[in-house]
Amino acid sequence: MSHLPPDARSWDPGPALRRHLAALAGERSPLGSPERLRAAESHAEETLRGAGLVVVREPIAQSQGAWSNVIGDLPAAAPGSTAPVFIIGAHIDSVEGTPGADDNASGAAALLALAEWAGALARRPSSVTLRFAAFNLEEWGMIGSLEHADSLYEARRSVEGMISLEMIGYTDSKPGSQKYPPGMSIGRRKTGDFISVVGNTASRPLIKRVASALGKGGDLPVETAAIPAAAAFLIGASLSDHSSFWRRGFPAVMVGDTAFYRNPNYHGATDTIETLDLLFLEKVTRGLAVLLESMF
Repeated sequence: MSHLPPDARSWDPGPALRRHLAALAGERSPLGSPERLRAAESHAEETLRGAGLVVVREPIAQSQGAWSNVIGDLPAAAPGSTAPVFIIGAHIDSVEGTPGADDNASGAAALLALAEWAGALARRPSSVTLRFAAFNLEEWGMIGSLEHADSLYEARRSVEGMISLEMIGYTDSKPGSQKYPPGMSIGRRKTGDFISVVGNTASRPLIKRVASALGKGGDLPVETAAIPAAAAFLIGASLSDHSSFWRRGFPAVMVGDTAFYRNPNYHGATDTIETLDLLFLEKVTRGLAVLLESMF
């Protein structure tokens, strides 16, 4: 009997997403709710191990080891392979005082659902080591992903690409609901019902690759932007873990719903599961599965 997962385009990620959202949503701050943040680390670890991945907890040095990234790999070949790594990442922490459903239980739920789906593909040959990274302390200056990117750079590891899943569950279909940084709105959708793929100019090929998969698998409108890293900082487009990889010269993009340019609940007490568009979240997750499937 075959235990392979369904074809990416026919996969229904809804049940897994709801399960992970229920486990993660709620304040996950090292100050206000350290017990919930530890529970989020444990949930990520248990999920990645259950998917059959090779899992490590990676202590974050700047936290004196109090907090960790949780890393799960589907190796391309035998342990020790020097195959390039492709990283799907999402941060599991929230700011103090918010349930953090969109920011970023939505991205973390998609990460874990994708890991469960992809784990069953491990028997197929792959040209890359596929890494699922639950990053911690993103809200504290991205220090978890900064340390991880530094370790890859210092090990001279080839990184084929990195995707940061950052707030992927909120939509607003009202005309004028979508805002943009100055000078970027021309020719773009004015309703907040699309998914965005943003990278620095060096990541243009990865932007195109990710956007194509999202459009095909998720049946979604997609907006893309390739922005010089310095400009990205000025407009808030570097405020997630992808920028840690830019710093080391690795291609990286952020997939997101544009955060405060659309979602009025950003960093607030009203960022709850009830405000999310679960169908949209499912479509984004399915589109990402199409991308991953292309690597096997």
